[in-house]
Parts: sequence; structure tokens; C-alpha cells
Amino acid sequence: MSPSEFTNRLQLYDSNIVVPVSVFDAGVYTYRVATAGNSILSTLWVKSLDGGATVKARWYDIGPGNGDFPGERIPLGEHDVVSTPDKSDRRIIAKLHNKAFVEIEVIGGQVEFGIYITVVSSFPNTGLLIDGQTGVLTSDGGGAISIYDQAENKFYLARGTLGVADVNIVGGSLFLGPPGTGFVKQNKIETDGTLQTLIDETVPTGKIWRLVSVKFLSRCYGEGDILIAGSSIDGALTGPAENNVLCEQMPYKEIVAGQKLEVKFKRNFGATAADIRVIATLTTIDA
Repeated sequence: MSPSEFTNRLQLYDSNIVVPVSVFDAGVYTYRVATAGNSILSTLWVKSLDGGATVKARWYDIGPGNGDFPGERIPLGEHDVVSTPDKSDRRIIAKLHNKAFVEIEVIGGQVEFGIYITVVSSFPNTGLLIDGQTGVLTSDGGGAISIYDQAENKFYLARGTLGVADVNIVGGSLFLGPPGTGFVKQNKIETDGTLQTLIDETVPTGKIWRLVSVKFLSRCYGEGDILIAGSSIDGALTGPAENNVLCEQMPYKEIVAGQKLEVKFKRNFGATAADIRVIATLTTIDA
């Protein structure tokens, strides 16, 4: 009897050897299993193999036909490719009828292996938690998030640190702020139409400042200027319709020790006296 003609009848909770441990030449071998359950726990053990040889086992079943047409075949799951000796791989094969097939492909030489299965009633294949469920951390188990890589045709578990997922933005950017200790420099005056310096700060020795943003708040028509080491890097025009102007420095502008940060403002026209506030948001690190 050839392997493709072998039929193994297994009742619910029965276990048996589907593929006896034997040496197989390179080729494709198919075994049929008649199951009285909706899931299979399958263990593939590779005892030995030639250098460069590999073995892979795929499970599938069919519907109302006899499997004579390609469209009848429904993939159910597969074992990892095994290329090292004395190694086992276990898989849960679920959502099957009573006529399952395992197809084993041996490539590159001889492989000595076997497959052992158990028929069971069910395995959970959906999420263990529901939306809005109250958490009981002593008993609930979290569900791992898997991400499908279309280019590689593989699933990967999402990575993170202390429960916070790592994020890789493709085709865009996500700004989380520069490292360091955050702080704010601000000032508020009444402007009279002359150019006035509202912030004038020098980075101390041994420090580096990173300018994240400067916000100008004024109801009058005016213009603001942001300077680092005497050079203008950004500015703003304010007015009644634009009285909260945010100048963001993405991701940040670095200011080293000895350099000066200046923020200036001048009222062009409007009320003879109007409040103007500027707020500079920065972080600092050791140089």
C-alpha cells in the first residue's frame, strides 16, 4: 500500500501514528486521516536527515467531492520547515471535516521522520478577550497581536516595551518629542509698536537645548521672529483672525552651549497698546 492510499480512522480523543518513523527519499507523500472531531493536534518529529535536506508537512481537507479538482482543496495549516535533526514541531489543525490529508514534501536528500496526531473536539482560534471586558489581571491572559507582512507572506508578533507597542510609520512621521527634560520659557508685555525682545536666553555650559516650538499670542497685527545665535530660523504674522500662531520646529532645532535663543515681536498697526505673550517649549540634555 502506497502512502497516498493509507487511511487512518481516528475517533474523538484518539491518538495514533499517522506516519511511522521511516526514511523517505526526496519527493511528495500524502496520507489521509478520517477523523471524528473538528481539530487535530499534530506533531512532526525529524529524527535525522542528509546535509541540506528539508521536510515540510501541510494539512488540508476537501468538501463534498473526491479531491479530483484543485479547487476542492482547503488549506488548514502547516508545520515549519525542518532542516536540522532531532527536532519536533507541533501545530493545531482546526476547522476540518472527517477527511483530512497531510502532504509531506522532502527536498534535497533523505529524511527520517514521523507524524503523531490526536483528534480533539475544539481549540480556540479566536480572541480570548472581548471588547469592553473588565480585566482580572490574576486570571485573564492577554492576546498577542500579530502583523502580516505582505512582502514576506509571514505573520510577526507585534513588539513593544512594558505594554507599549513599537510603531513604524511608513510614508509619514510620528513626532514624540526630543529626548531630555522638558521646560518652557515665556514672557508677556504690552507692545507699543517697537521691536521688542521677549525671550533672550543663552544655553549654559555643558548643556544642549532642543527647541520644539514657539507660540505667539496677540490680537494685534504684528510680526514675530525666532533667532538662534543671531540667525532667524522662523517667524509669525499675527492679527485678529490669527492670534495664536504656533511655530513648530520638526523634530526640533538644536541650540548648543554658548548660543543664544531670542524671540522678538513688533506691532505693525492696531491698538496703541496690546498684550503679547510668547511661549517657547524646549528640552535640555547634557552635552
